[in-house]
Amino acid sequence: DAPSAASLNPALRGDLDAILHRAMERDPRRRYGSATELAEDLRRHLGDEPVIARPPSARDQLLKLARRHRPWVIGLSVAAIALVGGTGLATYFAIQSAQDAERARIQGRRAQAISRFQSDMFSAADPYLAEGEELTLREVLDNAAQELDGGALAEEPAVQASVRMTIGETYLHLGLLRQARRQLETTVELLEQSGDSDELVTALNLLADTSRDRDPASVAWQLEQNERALEIATRLHEPPHASIARSLSDMSITLSWDKRYDEAEEAADKAIRQYRALGPEYADQVARCLSSFGATLTECGRYDEAEETLREAVELRRRQRSENSPELAITLQNLAGLLDARGRFDEAESLYAEAIEAQRASLPPNHPDLAISLHNLASLRQKLGRAAEAVALFREAIAIREHNFGPDHADVATGLLGLAMALTSEADAGSVQTDEVAIEALAAETRALSILRKQFPGGHPFLAATLHNLAASAQKRGEVAEAEARLRESLAMMIAIWDENHPNVAHCRDTLAANLLLQGREAEAVPLLEAALRTREALLDSDHPQIGLTLAKLATARVSIGDADAAREDAERALALLKPRPGLEPDYAVCQLTMLEAIAASGDVDLDIDMQTWDEARATLADYAGEISWQLAEAQRVRALLLGANSPDAVTALAEADRILGASTAPEALTRRTAARIADTRAILGLPAR
Repeated sequence: DAPSAASLNPALRGDLDAILHRAMERDPRRRYGSATELAEDLRRHLGDEPVIARPPSARDQLLKLARRHRPWVIGLSVAAIALVGGTGLATYFAIQSAQDAERARIQGRRAQAISRFQSDMFSAADPYLAEGEELTLREVLDNAAQELDGGALAEEPAVQASVRMTIGETYLHLGLLRQARRQLETTVELLEQSGDSDELVTALNLLADTSRDRDPASVAWQLEQNERALEIATRLHEPPHASIARSLSDMSITLSWDKRYDEAEEAADKAIRQYRALGPEYADQVARCLSSFGATLTECGRYDEAEETLREAVELRRRQRSENSPELAITLQNLAGLLDARGRFDEAESLYAEAIEAQRASLPPNHPDLAISLHNLASLRQKLGRAAEAVALFREAIAIREHNFGPDHADVATGLLGLAMALTSEADAGSVQTDEVAIEALAAETRALSILRKQFPGGHPFLAATLHNLAASAQKRGEVAEAEARLRESLAMMIAIWDENHPNVAHCRDTLAANLLLQGREAEAVPLLEAALRTREALLDSDHPQIGLTLAKLATARVSIGDADAAREDAERALALLKPRPGLEPDYAVCQLTMLEAIAASGDVDLDIDMQTWDEARATLADYAGEISWQLAEAQRVRALLLGANSPDAVTALAEADRILGASTAPEALTRRTAARIADTRAILGLPAR
């Protein structure tokens, strides 16, 4: 969650934050018309005069009067010049009162050095002096960094550190992580020469944020920077203090990436408490902490707490930020992810879309945060059966990630995996050339797994999820044994990472049970489904469709092992949950057939009523799967059970089941399993084998 200028340095609250936002306005009518206007507003602020970036309140004017007699330092603000005429680089000025003559002399030298550097940067950014070439913010930053590397401010290490830190922070906000790290590493080295300081704390936390890798070595490096920042902040200040709170907040995020959730919660709680104790002017920082902590709670499966936390964060963000704020966008995205996990897809989709709209308006087109939102919306639309839309979103997200991180990053792998699933769904819908799509999907899956096995040899949530999803693809291709092996590896990894009752563990158990059902191993599937059901009922809303889908599989397993009464009860509950859900009509129809099979097994058939249900289920499956599909062969098998051994139509139904299955193009595993069930039905009815 990108911090505001004020969150990084409390001195930047108020006028400077307003100046920064005005300078970065995308609408030319609302931003400064020239570098001169911006410089004049900075001069007004330094002179404690009203600025044009925002109207002064009575409180502001009193504070300005008081500040005229208080020493303070303002650092360089490259970001403030970000989009003035597409150009610009501003600098912080340092002013020290005469109370300390020696410090005033040092600060005077620093101010002169910064002023010279500022003048050079304004000249480079001035479109008249640049001979008509309008520089981009990236070019201005690159030029500034090059000047520093060439020796600018070499005699003023403290000034150079301030300049480099703001250049690095701006690179970071633009998503240019490698460039940001280089500047911030040098910043830390320069600041270390002067000992502990709040500037060093800020630089260390920013440096940690330049890594978006999730492999153990990278996370350990990030945590090392966060721990050092917290140690320095704690030495410098007594809590509550903004530097301590910021360090705790950043450490909480890194700890959650390391799956140390209890420690992450403790750090986040301390950060939030300190920011609240510092007063209402820190509401934006409270929102930042709540947003990241809410995402951690979602990952832990603590959905009720996560929703309460994230809704408070969104409310605070909406009060503090504009509708196109990237900070608000990330908080909306986190809330959308929680609602997505809870099955509230309409609200989740709306929030994802709002976040993307804000990010497109306020961030560069290749920003990593935009890729996250695109990926999440793609995943949701894939679940909703809108595969073509999902494919386009996944492709855009992957392109952004490859641009920023290179081809072998874990985030690229997760995008490839999502793309493979969406392509497969698109092919299943018949809207694209099946063979070409299958080749691309398999290549994407293979590449994703290769990347993640290299990145996380000891196991990781990304790798566990990839193994799970690749198993689903293998199962769809009929490679049942390969799918089972991957699912078991994924399940063991998930339990080791989280615990037995995590929602991801429940999902993997459900998928493994479906694999076992396909192999005719119903007795092994039942305990897996029972465990998945317990977890889902404990964590999800009572009407969540995932509960219904698990119940439907459990009913199928139980009717196959002869527990007809329990199967009927499970099927009734499943049907009540699945009926109102668009996109789940085939699942509902299959569950209807399971219910009818349980009714037939219990001898409680009402042929008129039950055949009406059968007709409805068959029509649904024909609409979705076609007239020649293994599902319709299953439907004919259930029809034979309803008709009973004494009905000649039962023989006809089983013959029709054989015919449909013979013409079906279902994977071999499905064909074998359906053929075996048809043979079992003949035996139950006392009919001769085919």
